[in-house]
Amino acid sequence: MRSENIILQGIKTPCLFGGEKSEAGVIFIHGNPGSGSDWKALLNPLSEFTFVAAPDMPGFGKAGKPDDFNYSIEGYKEHLNLLIEDLGLKKIDLVIHDFGGAWGLAWAVENADQVNSITLVNIGLMRDYRWHLFAKLWRIPLVGELVMMLPHWLVFNIGLKVGNPRGLPPSYINEIIENFDKKTKRAVLRLYRDTDVSKMNSTLVDKAVESLLPKNIPCLVVWGVEDPYVPVKYAEAQKEFFPQAEVILFEDSGHWPFIDNPERFEKVLTDFLKKQQ
Repeated sequence: MRSENIILQGIKTPCLFGGEKSEAGVIFIHGNPGSGSDWKALLNPLSEFTFVAAPDMPGFGKAGKPDDFNYSIEGYKEHLNLLIEDLGLKKIDLVIHDFGGAWGLAWAVENADQVNSITLVNIGLMRDYRWHLFAKLWRIPLVGELVMMLPHWLVFNIGLKVGNPRGLPPSYINEIIENFDKKTKRAVLRLYRDTDVSKMNSTLVDKAVESLLPKNIPCLVVWGVEDPYVPVKYAEAQKEFFPQAEVILFEDSGHWPFIDNPERFEKVLTDFLKKQQ
């Protein structure tokens, strides 16, 4: 595993890499409040047979967090596209989680010919999804700012125990806390306030039916059943768009199955991606 700072749109974009650079490879896309390091335990195992990249997206982790970035799905989709172009990737296995799912899928529906496979981790194409409690609060002016003022130890050390029966490692929570600074809070509020979830869902679903469904793209769906943010009912629903999707449920995991059950997740993902080579 190695790291490099790539400059895209004038924004520092830290990226973890594994394997020999190639025109084909895996891109991991984190969500909120994650970073590229969410996936670091997977880079060395996967690098034995493929090229791997895991960026910090703008506003998160150690990436640049400029005030003038377009903190919207469209803005992140474009940043991802620039990263893919910079890396020279022509065929991509996407592994996406949380809001990274919206960014990755927004790119995929417009670039279906470049998609070799998609791995959906507690996220997907969801016709009737509604915001979870924190998202609803973040979207309300002033209320969202007040929520962001809650102590980090309370929000992350106590709040993340809900829906995560296996628990999350203290090291992972501490890294989230370290990265969740004033500028990341601003990015989160702007992202959620810019996103009309009903419009987002309908747009992505319509585009997926048009561009992804006809290609029958290989898809792995991994879902922590206890997820309080994105209900497990959406796991099997992905077969509407990816008919041959392999759906694997982690019965005692929450929203972060790759963090709370890393050994099983590594095996499941590795087995799937090896078949795509």
